[in-house]
Amino acid sequence: MSTASVVIVGTGAAGTAAATHLRGLGFTGDLTLVNAEAQVPYNRTTVNKTLLHPDSTLDSVRIALPDDPRITLLAGRAERLDTQRRTVVLHQGNHLSYDAVLIATGARPRPLPRRELNDGVAELSDRVTPLRTYDDAERIRRVLARVGAKLCRPARVGIVGASLLGSETANVLTDMGHEVFLIGAPTNPMARQLGTTIATWVQARHAEHLAGVANARVDSMFTRCDDVVLVLSDGTELTVDLVVEAVGVDPEVGWLSDSALTIDDGVLVDDRLRTLNVEGVYAAGDLARIDGSTRVEHWGYALAQGAHAARTISHDLLRAEDPGPFQSSGSYSTRLYGKSINVFGSPHPYRGREIALAPLGHEAHVTVYTDAESRLSAAVTLGSAKLANRLRPLVAAAADLNEAAEVVTATLTPPTTAAK
Repeated sequence: MSTASVVIVGTGAAGTAAATHLRGLGFTGDLTLVNAEAQVPYNRTTVNKTLLHPDSTLDSVRIALPDDPRITLLAGRAERLDTQRRTVVLHQGNHLSYDAVLIATGARPRPLPRRELNDGVAELSDRVTPLRTYDDAERIRRVLARVGAKLCRPARVGIVGASLLGSETANVLTDMGHEVFLIGAPTNPMARQLGTTIATWVQARHAEHLAGVANARVDSMFTRCDDVVLVLSDGTELTVDLVVEAVGVDPEVGWLSDSALTIDDGVLVDDRLRTLNVEGVYAAGDLARIDGSTRVEHWGYALAQGAHAARTISHDLLRAEDPGPFQSSGSYSTRLYGKSINVFGSPHPYRGREIALAPLGHEAHVTVYTDAESRLSAAVTLGSAKLANRLRPLVAAAADLNEAAEVVTATLTPPTTAAK
């Protein structure tokens, strides 16, 4: 079926990976990517790092698609999916017919409760922003520049949410010279992603480097003169120039509400990433829930799902080899306060079997997760690229815990020097 048409709704990690892999797998039909941001596809992991710097450009982080006249990048927002007519309807009225459609619209930031006083004195919409897109990063750059030009000082920034996005952004803005306050309700909010030991290390670095850390919720906010005031659950009022919302995301599935798909905290799919009971529709990335499991929201996982969805679509349209079940082997890395952190696999389902393996007193930290048979399911490393490289294949191979412990000890324990 070389004349088939595939529509990919979303141009993040999952959507662009699927497009690239489809061409590599021999699909030669029409391929349309719907881009809601009306800009080129780009690496969204850079919005709170590279794109916050004043001299950053979108071109420097763009994702290249295959150079192919039958690939169309279409600016628009999906409004409805008609599974009976096999059509994606865009808000501007376009109707895109498909033989297969991949839903990769990701997730949208969760907003904070907001209440504005002194209306007209300050634009709350400009001073309170999520950080998920290029436009969000550009808005933050404008506010930071305006504060510097008007007040001749670094900006005071309140970041609400102390998980990965909030922690990375706090680190970046502090390095840029701004005064950062990090607000998060849990006492150790990154433990779910990084394990208790490494999350505790992150919390200690926040306390050392940031202007303030509050274990509280934001109950409300308002403007006072040219400032934004955050009212916290402990009664504190925090006055800042800018508020960054990093309290989590919800799957972007509103446009699918009238479709026949099964929607429950995302789009439910089988282990090949086909949607349940609807032929020709697939989902990948932040909004996909495989067999009802917890959604995983990170770039590496979305890339892997996009590639797997392409293999499934290729099997279904071209009678290619069955790709088998999707294996959650995604990985990602970050850097906080001068130390690299690498995550392999998905710690979330195995949090009850979390084991710290690093030798006592060593500056590197390692947390591994095992299944019921004591085989490696996930691992998180801090401060050792060598160890990260050695643990990666062990996680992929579901190696025995004892083997992982031996690798950690051999990597982090310096060899003894024989006496002369």
